Amino acid sequence: MSVSTRVRLFGLDFVDAPHIDVIADALCAPVVPEKAGSGETVPVVITPNVDQLVKRDRMVDHIAARLVEQAEFVLADGQPIVWASRLLRRPLQSRLPGSSLIAALWPRLVETERRALVVASSPVMAQRIRLEGPTLHAIEAPVLDLGRRHDFDEFVSSCVAAALDVEAEFVFVTLGYPKQCNIIDGMLRQWPAGRTLPRFLAIGAAFDMHYGMVRRAPDFVQRIGLEWLFRFIQEPRRLFRRYFVDDVAFAPMVIRELRNARRTA
Repeated sequence: MSVSTRVRLFGLDFVDAPHIDVIADALCAPVVPEKAGSGETVPVVITPNVDQLVKRDRMVDHIAARLVEQAEFVLADGQPIVWASRLLRRPLQSRLPGSSLIAALWPRLVETERRALVVASSPVMAQRIRLEGPTLHAIEAPVLDLGRRHDFDEFVSSCVAAALDVEAEFVFVTLGYPKQCNIIDGMLRQWPAGRTLPRFLAIGAAFDMHYGMVRRAPDFVQRIGLEWLFRFIQEPRRLFRRYFVDDVAFAPMVIRELRNARRTA
């Protein structure tokens, strides 16, 4: 099944697919060198949730905002995005979260011995990755500060060197928004001409959920759109401001989209 259908929402072209397996199939297909990084899109998978859309709308980080616009695959991670698409009469068929993508894609890469590098958020995650197979590699990220650009760029250079060394077909970055987008943007900029670009995936805490280091909400909780509440209960101090202060700005974003749609109708 094709993943060529896109739905324009909040200034982004979201992939419209009925199930995450469609995305996994597309990602496992060979990258066409002439198309990768053609200038129109870059071979990047982004899975924005409501929090990331709010941060992008507020231009919290210009580099991350630009990368999201250029990404080949933009997947609706949050159920409120799907609900908003229906309200706006541009309905997405389903939610396509990063955690589900890793659950569908990663076992295929392990089984078929595809070459992958994971920029891991912890030593525990890096070790789990390496134990999966000889073609799977990990580099541990230190505590990174986007304000200390020299140190950040040095780490990006080490990521590029590691990916080139193992001839990675896939590079997964697990550090959250906007850091993971800055890492991918830096790797794209430093990537040597003439070397085939891997597929880059900005997938946040998806590996933490895959390995059980962070509990994922049960299926029925996901279906009713309350996965955010399940995560909040696990980490209330860290997530209170995100969910109950910052992300309420999503509602005005939806209202603005409605008004713009009516003006152009």
